[in-house]
Amino acid sequence: MQKLAGIGLALMLIPAGWSQTESSTSDSMGIDRIDPVIITGDAGARKTSDLPFNAYVISNKTIKEMAAQNLGDVLKYQSNILQSQDPVLGAGISMQGLGGQSVKILIDGIPMIGRLNGNIDIGQLLVSQVDRIEIIEGPMSVMYGSDAVGGVVNIITKSPKHSQFQLNSFQDVVSNTNADASITLAKGKNTVGINFGRQYFGGIDFDTTTRSYNWKPKTKILSGLEWSIRNKDKIHHRIKLNYFTEQLLDRSNAEFNLVSISGYNNRFFTNRADFSHHTFIKSALKNNEGGDLLSLQFSNGLNLYTRFNQLWKRNLVTGFEELSNPNDMDTTVNFQWNSRAVLSYKPSSKLLWSGGYEANVETLQANRVASQKPITDIGAYASVEYKPVQQISIRPGVRFIYNSMFGESPLPKLLGAGWKLAPVIPSLQLRYSVSRHSTLRASVAQAFRSPTIKELHFLFVDINHNVRGNQNLQPELANSVQGSFDYRHKITASQGATFTVKGFHNRVKNQIQLGLIDATSLLYQYINIGKAQSYGGSAEILYSSQRFNGSISATQVFSNTWITDTSKVNAWNTLQLSFSGSVTFPKYGCQVQLFGRYSGKNFILTPEGKSFEINPYGLVDLSISKSISIKKTGWERKSLSIQGGVKNLLGVTQIAGAAITGGVHGNSSGMMNIGTGRNPFLSLNLQF
Repeated sequence: MQKLAGIGLALMLIPAGWSQTESSTSDSMGIDRIDPVIITGDAGARKTSDLPFNAYVISNKTIKEMAAQNLGDVLKYQSNILQSQDPVLGAGISMQGLGGQSVKILIDGIPMIGRLNGNIDIGQLLVSQVDRIEIIEGPMSVMYGSDAVGGVVNIITKSPKHSQFQLNSFQDVVSNTNADASITLAKGKNTVGINFGRQYFGGIDFDTTTRSYNWKPKTKILSGLEWSIRNKDKIHHRIKLNYFTEQLLDRSNAEFNLVSISGYNNRFFTNRADFSHHTFIKSALKNNEGGDLLSLQFSNGLNLYTRFNQLWKRNLVTGFEELSNPNDMDTTVNFQWNSRAVLSYKPSSKLLWSGGYEANVETLQANRVASQKPITDIGAYASVEYKPVQQISIRPGVRFIYNSMFGESPLPKLLGAGWKLAPVIPSLQLRYSVSRHSTLRASVAQAFRSPTIKELHFLFVDINHNVRGNQNLQPELANSVQGSFDYRHKITASQGATFTVKGFHNRVKNQIQLGLIDATSLLYQYINIGKAQSYGGSAEILYSSQRFNGSISATQVFSNTWITDTSKVNAWNTLQLSFSGSVTFPKYGCQVQLFGRYSGKNFILTPEGKSFEINPYGLVDLSISKSISIKKTGWERKSLSIQGGVKNLLGVTQIAGAAITGGVHGNSSGMMNIGTGRNPFLSLNLQF
């Protein structure tokens, strides 16, 4: 408790601020949890109850209640999303039993790059500038192309309309020290914003007799600059520049000899630089019913990702360090240009036409990879949503794909062999309003994923593992069927409840996995497996009001994998439960939040046919927050809030089950990292 008191004293000197901006669609009154607005998938904002596909929103208010510091903190309490932890490569996710490269992660609609072992490290995606997170379950390849096989996670960043200033900080007892600040200045139609943040984690070692850490020390720095111009609600331009850097330290155990004691320090440096331009246009033209006739969303993004490591040999007696084997240092440079446009035409409430294009060019350079041609992927897509009657919506869609590496020429004599078209990707989505409160949805869709440059040509070697690409990889082709029923009831103006049941079935041909080829040298290679399928379902109950918000959900996922078409099936299933609740006490001006998750027995499967069982475990976070209103100054308003509590209340650290062949950074002791242990925390929040 003395340490926590010291934390509180330190935080008094560094105010912090999680805030709800005006751009947010989140639930200040509670009721918007029942039917939030979503922008992913179309050019305009729509209520989730009106969509023909399954989607949900994690609001800024929920992120604040979780005291989340990165995307991993947010998603770990979603029962339909499974997380995996790698000590060096970071945290990855899977949806509907499909993980890694099969889940598309977007920031403001622009895809992220820099996957390691198929995953974007969601621990690197800091949420201090996130307004909300929109999640679509199941294949969305018609709309978002390659990678959108298992689902789409779209991170929507804040874009405030008025001048404001925020200071944010967070401190806990496991050596997390985080602080960030942002300022926005608005004048007339123009808004300029700047933000800067730093997160430091000193690492955790459960066995103090060793030099290596179970949770590696990390230092993260994030900065951003934004300019936007608004012409009322008709035109909105945003230009953003973000920079992120992370330094991770991986220490080896000590080595003893007759004259000295030494150890190795492997430092990994990750850098992300993202530039994006967004234009949102609503036409002044109206249809016969007074609605917007035309809307356009146009975006361009330039993303640069670099990762390199330096291996240093350290004399543990004198402290002297020298660079070890400079030729073994590896540098990876990943560049992506993405351009996307969606045009929507709505002549009436019965008809909605949507269409557009997406162009993506990606390059990869690495020390051990010969110069390769960039992969160019261009897609044209269209869909029409038709309501023959008010209760029924029918939405067919199609995507045509040109891929510079994969596909066949439709007219080789006329166009030549260089013009390659990948398989045409269709989808059909149906929505039926059973009543004013009840809705049925069903969809059939295909998804196409071409191998990345890294999967084709990458070669990485260090003291832990060897990863090799495979130029003979074939694209993945997935087929999916989904169905759902939801009941939404707004009981009063600020009170409501939902009940949702979902089911899904996915079949993937030529699924790409990282397989262990040589156990002696720990050589892993990307390979196609024969086929894979996942199926299952989920159920959720949610209640929301001004004083209380709560939810409970359960997801059961089954997965079958065949290494070849004739091999024995590898089968596993897992049950995931999650719950959340928050209670507001107006008399005392405070709120109590509780988040929990139970992860049932799980399995790690490797392409050579071995399986590793992961024992069940549970996670619980508990916190209390209090807001303090400060009288007005020269600013419009001034507020301070304090939040404290305990993360990982059950004290989970490691779970038995994972073995060394379960992953490229597996733990030889047969333990898998889950949490850093019971973790009291405290933060202060200040906003002008």
